[in-house]
Amino acid sequence: MWQYVVRRVVGAVFVLWLVSVIVFTIVRALPGDAIIAKVGEAGRITPEQMEAAREELGLDKPLVVAYLDWAGGLARGDLGDSYIYDGVSVSSRIFDSLVPTIQLGLMAAFVGLPFALGLGAIAALRQDTWLDYPVRMVAVLGISVPNFVLATALITFLAYQFNYAPPFGWVPFWEDPVTNLKILYLPVLLLGFTFSGSLMRMMRSSILEVMRQDYVRTARAKGLNPWTVFRMHTARNALISVTTLLGFQVVALLSGSLIMEIIFAIPGVGRMTLQAINLRDYPQIMGNTMFFATVVVFTNLAVDIAYAALDPRVKYS
Repeated sequence: MWQYVVRRVVGAVFVLWLVSVIVFTIVRALPGDAIIAKVGEAGRITPEQMEAAREELGLDKPLVVAYLDWAGGLARGDLGDSYIYDGVSVSSRIFDSLVPTIQLGLMAAFVGLPFALGLGAIAALRQDTWLDYPVRMVAVLGISVPNFVLATALITFLAYQFNYAPPFGWVPFWEDPVTNLKILYLPVLLLGFTFSGSLMRMMRSSILEVMRQDYVRTARAKGLNPWTVFRMHTARNALISVTTLLGFQVVALLSGSLIMEIIFAIPGVGRMTLQAINLRDYPQIMGNTMFFATVVVFTNLAVDIAYAALDPRVKYS
């Protein structure tokens, strides 16, 4: 088990290094210029001032040298300073925007996960009944319809039919819990719904597959209580596939959070990343991307470890 965990950790670190190389190369290849984005509103600058500014920001260095400088700081936990906001570190801007993103993502997961597992299990246990078909339709809808389409359609529907506009912006929970929840309830429900679609479908199919296994039929033939059979044999083994999918769903949760932050004007990391791209704030773009990549990689690492704990037969290959 420990050998498996160590190898998975080494693999995760290698993936992050590879992501850092790709991100740095792509960001430096973006069209536009960070210097122009920074001073464009202040007026014209001479070519000499442009070169001096590029030298000050390190944009005149060769690509390999610039990457080694940035990667060295990254290894020390120093993501550098923002090009646009003088004297403000990338890490501090991420930290300031982290609370809305974390709250939105966690609330969506807490809403979507029980919803998906519960309805998926009910649909499997009541296969081809009046309970099964609506659940399958809801799962397909959650998978196939993008969350920004649902959000736009819902906002438009509420405005035209009920003359209601959901609140936008952000108020921290510790300052005004009621207003905070009023702002988040709609994006949380939308994000949780799209997050749960694939999990609901996987839960249903996994339970149906496990229920057809010989050991489940044997447990029933021995006269065990149906709830005991489901809890000890069916659900535990069905959750292996669901746990694997859960790691991939984190990516969907992060991308969905970005969309919800833009639509509902929530000042999270996703919205801040879009602003950094528009302003060509290279350190901020790279820092935010590495933050998202780290979350995804280590979430998948945790899923792999949980997968091995659920199924002792899993070995590293």
